[in-house]
Amino acid sequence: YSLYLREETEVRALLYAATSPPPGLADFLGVSQITAPADVFRWSNRPAWLPMITAGQQPVYLYTAGALKAMAADSFDPRQTVLLPPQARSFVTVTNRTDARILRRSAGARRVECEIECARASMVVIAQTWHPAWRACVDEERVPLLRANHAFQALEVPAGRHVVKLVH
Repeated sequence: YSLYLREETEVRALLYAATSPPPGLADFLGVSQITAPADVFRWSNRPAWLPMITAGQQPVYLYTAGALKAMAADSFDPRQTVLLPPQARSFVTVTNRTDARILRRSAGARRVECEIECARASMVVIAQTWHPAWRACVDEERVPLLRANHAFQALEVPAGRHVVKLVH
């Protein structure tokens, strides 16, 4: 690749540091298959993998080292929590998990889009490398795009039904 982003490289190192990747991190990254434990020429299904866009996680604020350590732990559950840097607190009103549903998802080379429905303000988490050139909008209104899970993206949406777009 011609471009390596530091944070993404640090997360990638977590994937290859052990004989098998941390399960929560593999789920978050959408790893649906992995080399079978007894046969390196066979794939084994991982039914717990997540789609690229998820929602409803509780924000947890950690500095870089803490976020990397949390993502490497067997207890990391990307369905329950999203790890945000402490400086993101000023942009986020969500404090707990929420009941949010992604109704539609689509992704392309320079665009990610979803439609979400939630009864309360909710976090939307995107398993795509964070880069400052990406811009986020909720119903065509620009919103802060946050670094999440150390190297990826998240944003907050208000209660209701909304269209979320990220463009590069």
